[in-house]
Order: sequence, then structure tokens, then C-alpha cells
Amino acid sequence: MDGFYANYGPGPGSLKFGYPNFRLPSQKFTPGVDCDLKYAYFLIRKVAAPTSNIYARLYSDSGGSPNINLAASNTIAGSSLSPTNYQWSRFTFSPAYTLSAGTPYWITLNGATVNSTNYYSIRIDENACFHQDGHYAMYYGGGIWNLVLNLTSPGTTPHLHFRVVCISDTGSQLFDMVTSGDQFFKGILSLETSLDTSPFRSGQNTCLEEITTLMELGTSNQRLILADVNPDLVLRFYEQPDPTIPTAFLDRSGHFFTREGKPLAACFPPVGQWASMIGTNRYVMPFDRARAPSCFIQSVKWYCDTNVLKIK
Repeated sequence: MDGFYANYGPGPGSLKFGYPNFRLPSQKFTPGVDCDLKYAYFLIRKVAAPTSNIYARLYSDSGGSPNINLAASNTIAGSSLSPTNYQWSRFTFSPAYTLSAGTPYWITLNGATVNSTNYYSIRIDENACFHQDGHYAMYYGGGIWNLVLNLTSPGTTPHLHFRVVCISDTGSQLFDMVTSGDQFFKGILSLETSLDTSPFRSGQNTCLEEITTLMELGTSNQRLILADVNPDLVLRFYEQPDPTIPTAFLDRSGHFFTREGKPLAACFPPVGQWASMIGTNRYVMPFDRARAPSCFIQSVKWYCDTNVLKIK
């Protein structure tokens, strides 16, 4: 899945910024999915003793150059940077800014002030290792946007060393994973978990393994995500029920009953429900929830030879 865009080089090069006619080093990128920009990283250092703050900006694209300022990150003090070593510096967009799939954007670093003695330097990659074709770095100077010059390979366009981290609701990730898994479902119903993570995946996990991980991660209510499939082959993801409101009840003999007191057949166990103990008169046991909590029925096994239903 998409949602993480980065270039670690290892090509050589650097560009000064916060310097007269060298401002706003910018990198073009295009997200492959709808997601929210949360973090941007750049490999930077200070030159001499700049005191201004620096921050990241997100720009729209127009004709292959940055256009409209869409969002700005937090600031960091330029004085906190190393004067000798390039370091990855993180900039946070709060709130995260929603990006549209297939739309080009520019991630930009702003030195706030311009000074010919005290300024900054950013690492660039003259080997242009960023995987998106047709994307490049620019800077603002002399009242126009300029392509960054390539000293080792004249005539080609470098990239910045950068990282862009996007996040999205895990419910939408579940929908995208099942869709890309190309299964037999005729419909998919997901949920909003109010829990945002990066949708980027780079490992060798299967689609099912990734889906299971997100379901176990749960929702912002600290509940699991459950799933079922109806007879019309529609897959539904939904939040685990409220543990304080049990919907199944178990008596001392191991028989299940509905909230209305109707017995449940063994072939319809209350999987995915919270169950509570009841007394012989079918009333809920008079214990507090700390000493007699509801139990979540995760799975069951039916042993036909012994006519016993075992609960997990």
C-alpha cells in the first residue's frame, strides 16, 4: 500500500537555503492513495549561527512548479541544528492535511529569514533516486522557481533527501486491503475507527495477515474490530460491542440464553458477543462487574462425541 514517500539517496549534493536568492528548497511527489500528510523530514544542517525558525510547507502544483501554500508545519529553532553533520529533522503537520490520490504536491522547507552569513544547507541527491518518474527538486530565487542544478550530472534534475509520512484511518485501510486482495466478496462495509496509522507496507505479510493485525489493533475506543459475511457475500467490519452491555447469558449448566431469556441452539453460539452469568431463575447474578465481569466469546468448538460446547 501507499502512504510513505522518501528518498535516502545515496547520491551526493547539497543546496543552501535561507540565503539570498536561495529559498524554499522543494520536492515534488504524488500520493498513490487518499491519505493525510502528518510528518515531513529533511536532512539539514546550519551554516554559521542562524537564529531564525524553520518549518515545512505543503504547496499545490501548477505547471510543474509550486503554486499555492496549502499547509504549514510546526517550527524548529535553526540554532538547534548541527553546524557539521546533516541530521534528519522532523516537521509535524497538525492537523494532518488531506492529500488526494494522483494529485502532485510539493513539500518545501522554509528558512523564514534570509542571511548571507547565517543560513542553512540541505542534502540533495544528484543521482535522483526518488522512485517517482518526472519528479524533481526546485528552489525559489530571483522572484521565480528554479530547477536545482546538478553538478555531477549536468542536464539532469536532482531530488531532495526527504521523507513524507502520511496517515489514514485504519478502517479505510481495511477497505483498501480487502479490495486489493481481489476476493470473492460482492460488497465491503468498513467503519471509521478514529485511529490513524500509516498505510505504507513494505514487508512480506499476506493481505490476511495485515488485515488481522489491524483488526487486533482495534479502534480508538480500545475495542477489537470484528468481521462477518452475510449470505449475499457482503463482508462487514464492525466494532466489538460494549462490554458493559452483555447480549448473551450463560447458566450454571453451560446453556446460553438471549437477553429475552430464549435458549440459544448449540449451532448458533454467541461468537463476537459479550456473555454474563445468570442464576437458575434466569436473572443476572447479583455481583458487581469487577468480581463477575462479562466475557467476550471469541470462538467456540462443538464436540459431537461428547455433546459439549467449549468456549474460548
